[in-house]
Amino acid sequence: MALRLIRVQKGKQVWYLVTSLLDPSQLSEALASQLYTRRWGVEYCFRTLKQTLEKSKMRSYTPRCAGCELDWSLLSLWLVGLLSKQELLAQKIDPEQYSPAAARRLIRRELRYQAVGEERLDVSEFQSAVKDDYHRTSKKKARHDQRKKHDPAPRAPKITKASRLQQQAAKALMQSQTRAA
Repeated sequence: MALRLIRVQKGKQVWYLVTSLLDPSQLSEALASQLYTRRWGVEYCFRTLKQTLEKSKMRSYTPRCAGCELDWSLLSLWLVGLLSKQELLAQKIDPEQYSPAAARRLIRRELRYQAVGEERLDVSEFQSAVKDDYHRTSKKKARHDQRKKHDPAPRAPKITKASRLQQQAAKALMQSQTRAA
């Protein structure tokens, strides 16, 4: 199997992407970079759902109810994001500054007010659901967190051509898989 290595640099970060599309006209480096960036947008959405909204575990007892709970959780995440970004755009604030955690705090505060009989939901308050703007002098993580990995960052891959023995082993593996199917 022939593979193509794409090296993408974003600022100081270097990404190494591997694809089976050998022809650059099918997948340019710019398009591969854009697709990879979008993929991380999806990962960020799931991270927000699991950590910020505390939905890493569904509270339902049956699979059907858990699926429904997940659907409503995702829908609420998207609706709050849409509402917040709409308010940010109305105030000419960059929607990239949207903070799901700040929006969550606003909604929880409003739910507490409604629980005691005060209705004061004002959609324009979502314009304050933005990331903090101060510059940190150190990373925003615990210094001695035992759960964190301390492995070195991955380096550039070393590309080698397969030896005859490796090629024969790969062919044998492919033949055994086709026979099994």
